[in-house]
Amino acid sequence: MTSGLSEDAEYLASIIISMSEQATNPVLLSLNDQPDFKANIKYNLPALKSNKFGLRIFYHQHSYPGKSETEHGHFHLFVRTNEIKDWQHLMAIVMDKQGQAVEFTTVNQWVTDSHWVEQNNLKSLYQQLHQQDPDSLLISWFIAILCLYQNEITQLIRKRDQHLSDINESSVINDILKNREFYTLSSIAVNLEQKLT
Repeated sequence: MTSGLSEDAEYLASIIISMSEQATNPVLLSLNDQPDFKANIKYNLPALKSNKFGLRIFYHQHSYPGKSETEHGHFHLFVRTNEIKDWQHLMAIVMDKQGQAVEFTTVNQWVTDSHWVEQNNLKSLYQQLHQQDPDSLLISWFIAILCLYQNEITQLIRKRDQHLSDINESSVINDILKNREFYTLSSIAVNLEQKLT
C-alpha cells in the first residue's frame, strides 16, 4: 500500500479505472451481481484478516431517519487491530444508485449492536491499513478510500464524540448509546471526483 495523500489518490484512481474497465463498481462487486437484491438483508463480504489487522464489511439497504432518496444502500465497516481486540464499528459508507460513495456516517451503538473505534485508536488503525496488501479489487477499494480520506474520517469520529457530548449536556437520558431516538451521530459528504482532482 501507499503512504502519502497523492499516492493514495493515484492508487484509488487506478482501482476505479479497473472497475470501470470491468463495467462494475463496489456495490455490484459486493452483491456478486445478484438479481434479487432485497432490503433489510445483510450481504457479507469476505473478511480481510492478518496477524495484526482485520476488516469485516457488510452491505445492506433499509429505511432510517434522514436517509437520502439517492441512496442505494450502505456499507458498515468493522475493524480489529492489536489495540482493538474485538470487532468494532468504524463507520458506514453511503452509496448512491450509481454505486459511488457519497457520504461517511457514524451511527449510535444500538444500530450495529457493537462498540465503535475510539479516536485514540485511529493512528494505529491507519498504520496497519497502509501495511495491507489486499488480494481483491473490492477490498483494495475499501482500503484505498479509507487511506485517502484519513483526515476526514478522523474529523468524522471527532464530530461523533462531540455530538454525544452535546447530547449528554442537554439530556437527562441515562444511556444515550442505547436510545433509539439517536441514530446518525455524524456525517461527512464524499465527492470522489473532487478529492481525486
